Formats: sequence, C-alpha cells, structure tokens
Amino acid sequence: MKKAMIILKILTWTTMTLLLAFAMNFLAYSWTANLAQAQIPPSIQNSSLNSTNGTHVLPSSPPKLPAVKITSPLKGQPIPLSKNLTITGTSTDNASSTSDCKVAVIMNGIKPYQQAIPTGSHGPQDYSNWSFTPSTKYAAIKEGQNKITSKIACQNSITPANLTKFYSVNFTGLADNNTQKGQQQQQSAILSQNATSGILSPAVSSPKVKPLKALAIDLKLGKDPVIRGDTQDITVMVHDANSTGKVIGANVIGHIFNPSGSSKKEFGAKTDQDGLVTYSWKIGGKGKSSTYQVEVNASAIGYENKTATDTFKVKPLPASAPAAQAKDNSSHSRIPEIRIPEIRIPDIVFPSNFPFG
Repeated sequence: MKKAMIILKILTWTTMTLLLAFAMNFLAYSWTANLAQAQIPPSIQNSSLNSTNGTHVLPSSPPKLPAVKITSPLKGQPIPLSKNLTITGTSTDNASSTSDCKVAVIMNGIKPYQQAIPTGSHGPQDYSNWSFTPSTKYAAIKEGQNKITSKIACQNSITPANLTKFYSVNFTGLADNNTQKGQQQQQSAILSQNATSGILSPAVSSPKVKPLKALAIDLKLGKDPVIRGDTQDITVMVHDANSTGKVIGANVIGHIFNPSGSSKKEFGAKTDQDGLVTYSWKIGGKGKSSTYQVEVNASAIGYENKTATDTFKVKPLPASAPAAQAKDNSSHSRIPEIRIPEIRIPDIVFPSNFPFG
C-alpha cells in the first residue's frame, strides 16, 4: 500500500512538472512571435505569403508620376505680337521608358490640345525634349497676358489609368511699338529666372540685348497639282537672310491644312548639314479637287523665328485612267499571234508506164 501511494505521488508530480513546462514554453513562444510581428513593417505584414517557399512577397511600388515643364517662353517674358512663337519644354519621358507618354499644349484656353513635337535624342517617341509652334490658324499672341499650358499623359503598363500632369506659363504680348521696352523687360525676366535657378548673373547698370539675326526659308513643293493617290514631297531650306549661309540644327515644324482650315498633317525635324528638312506625304485616293496649304516655322538660337507658306492643288484620279490602265494591262497580257507561212507542195506527175518500162 505504501509503494502504491509513493508511485501515485511520483506520477502526480511528474504530470504537474510537464504541464508547467509546456505552459512556460507556450507563453515564451507567444511573446517572441508578438515581438517579431511588431518589428515587421506594415508593408511586409500585409504582403502576400508565397505558398511554395514561405517567403514574403513585397508589394510592387506605385508607378512614378510624370512631370512636364515649359522652358521657353519664360514666366513673365514679353513677346512682340509680330514674333513667331515657338514653345519648348522638357519632360520625364524618354524612348526607353515603360510608359507611353505624350505631350500636348494649349494656348489661351483654345481647345483642343495641340500635339507637341518630340525632339529628344532617343528617337521620334522621346518627349524628354519637345517643341510646339502655334500655327496662325490655331492661335496668335494677343496683347496683354497670354497663358500656355503643357500636359503630359502617360499610359502605364502596371496602372491602366492615365497619369497626367500639367505645367503653365504666363507671358506678355507687346505691340510692335513697345519692342524696345519689351526687350528690357525680357532681360529682367531672364535675370529673375537665373536668380530663381541659382545662376549668378553679372550686375549691369543698363541691360543690353543683342539683336537677333533674320532667318530665311526656301519652301519647295514637289508637284502642283498632285493627283490623288500620289505623294507630295516638301523640301525646306533654312539659311541666314543676310549671308545666305546654311543654318544647321534649326528646329522646323510644319503643318498641312485642308480646305476647311484644320490641320491635316504635322511634321517636325532639325535641319541637316545642308540646312535641309524633307518630308513626303502620301495623299488619299478618294476625294474631290481641293487646295491644301503648307505652313512651316523655323527657329534657331540667335535668330528671329520665321514662317513660310505655300499652297498646292489636289485633283482626283481621272475617270478614264482606270479603263486606260486596264486596257494597257490587257494588251501586255495578250499572247502574241504566231503566223505560220503557207507551204505549197508541188504536183508530182508519174509516167504512164511507171514503174514498168
């Protein structure tokens, strides 16, 4: 009986010891897990758990917002009403970007937005640098305050929604009789811009503005009139108006307007080593006779902007042309007739006693 009581006590103490040890281990594990969870950043706590290897997958970072800026004209810059305005700017887009970005410009609230020309060094889709020249049919500088707004819109492969940013600049349109005053105000605007950008400019008692040289444009059209379905070749040569020297690297922007006055086609490029820009436009085959206008604007550092225009007629394909062409094709496909000369076989007369003599 005593042995049984001793064995029972031993079992009781052993069971209590095991339960106490289990409880202490459980409490220690819970405390450690809570401490580790508190030290994990919320972004990782909310991340998904990979079922194959048990590792945390970090959530993808949100797409970078685009940016666009107008570099010319400057804020508050005075511009004569008679000057051909060219708007230039920069953006965060480039040809290697994963986002499909476009830059457009609106002037004085005149809709719709006008597409800018990409002038970046990475190809025709590189809007890291861009330019836009308002045509006379779209908008003109007005006297007083003018407003330009640029817009960049990007379609990101990660985020289906468009990412859009805007940048605006106000400038002052001056009548031609205030040109000298405007040049002084322009110099002040440049000095103010430099000060804002941290660029130190030398102090001057009376700012002097170096006069801009004059540009000249030779605009040549390949054909006039042009038959529908054919191609019109446009050649633009930019040179110094006084020395006739070729201007290399000038920015040329062209518009082709249909008879209603809306822009049918837009092109842009920089002049090559010969001061030339060429462009070919294939005209649609359907339509009636009409007159199109070509307007090109050229700008270069140290020169006043210059605009040149010309017109050409477009005529429909003559009604007889398809039939004549079909007739011509059929004549070429016909198998030529081969004449066999007539062969006459002479009569053969045998003697009456043939073959016996």
